[in-house]
Amino acid sequence: MFKKNTWFTILGFIFLTIICYVVWLILAFFVKVLSTVDPNISVSILGGMVTIFGTLAAVIFTQNQTKIRDREAAHISTKVKVYKRFLKTVALSLSKDNESVSLKSPSEQELVNYLVHFQTEILLWGSPEVIKMFSEFIIESGKETKRSLLSVDNLYRAIRSDIGLSNKTLNNYDLVKMHLKDPNELDQTD
Repeated sequence: MFKKNTWFTILGFIFLTIICYVVWLILAFFVKVLSTVDPNISVSILGGMVTIFGTLAAVIFTQNQTKIRDREAAHISTKVKVYKRFLKTVALSLSKDNESVSLKSPSEQELVNYLVHFQTEILLWGSPEVIKMFSEFIIESGKETKRSLLSVDNLYRAIRSDIGLSNKTLNNYDLVKMHLKDPNELDQTD
């Protein structure tokens, strides 16, 4: 037995074939009529038809672009909320040794729990680059190396890029340095 989707596919194909055939008959009719009519009238009719079809195509294209833009705006709004919570959590974690910061950093267990939650959220909302950089971040996290800070910086860049911000003039570690007590100490280590 055929499945329901198979029947819809077959019916859709038949319907599309009928529409194409009808369009072909209409076009053949217009070509036949225009070939028998005075050339000046044919040119004006063709000009009018081109204008109508061009306008119709422009309206359809504009409406499609507006729908895409609205959908992206809704996604960006959600992404910003997801990323903002992540950035706040990581910033607090990175700032734990900075005596100037009076906010409480999350415990190790709270951080692990949050990262599991964030991982689920980026599966739905994150770009492929964010997902890739998050995986790198997880692999490098817990290691007290310059490379682990670079993975955080790369993740920050991917997040910024995903919500439409530029990273053009930012150097490596610029985003991570904002959380360090002495940002220059990172430049001195190799």
